[in-house]
Amino acid sequence: LDQEVLRTRMERIRLQEGCIELMKELRLSQENQGTVGTSDCKVQLWDVDYEKHLRSRSSHTARVGSLSWNDHPLSGSRSGHIYHHDVRVSEHHISTLSGHSMEALAWCPWQPNILAYGGVTMDRHIRISGSCISSFDTRSQISSLLFAPNHKELVSAHGYDHNNVVIWKYPSFTKVAEHNDHKDRVLSLTLSPDFSSVATVAGDDIRLWKCFEVNPVEKKAKERMVKSTSSVIHQSIR
Repeated sequence: LDQEVLRTRMERIRLQEGCIELMKELRLSQENQGTVGTSDCKVQLWDVDYEKHLRSRSSHTARVGSLSWNDHPLSGSRSGHIYHHDVRVSEHHISTLSGHSMEALAWCPWQPNILAYGGVTMDRHIRISGSCISSFDTRSQISSLLFAPNHKELVSAHGYDHNNVVIWKYPSFTKVAEHNDHKDRVLSLTLSPDFSSVATVAGDDIRLWKCFEVNPVEKKAKERMVKSTSSVIHQSIR
């Protein structure tokens, strides 16, 4: 299913259930399971296909502001803890990484054991992996992170006091580009299916940024496939 369809289903579930908790974060797995982080410290697990709430865990002691899936989900909160969950079992909190208040989590798609996580206003650091392979002070609150797999780069969204989007070369943390058009805090970002654009949500608006060039070989292959499909469709219509 399309990710937007799944998100719409999750939002409809939340409204139907009359949830009083503020949904802080939503992430979806490849199996169409959804995890929801809430302001009252819960991590909720949903079967999105059947719009069914499977279970909730309340092990966090502060709002759950970030989630990321890598076979199983991680949840980060302002308490300074990242929890690893094995959702195959009911008591699914299996390990903890401590030390820094968390607002953003992102798994590296080309190195599946690498995790990037970012801190809130007073912390402002992007850190790589649980053993902290590297750390970089962005001098701004970090609200969202994602990896761009085609270019081996990391994209970070920021709140106070820069309210911008920055592209970093990974793992050197050399700044590649910076977008400063938002006036309010950037709340979240997501990568387009072709990995060429980034969508950002802020307090003032939603913006689309053309950040990366599409791989020319993949682009030509996709164009050939579309042309071939179009030709077949036209033949069948005639």
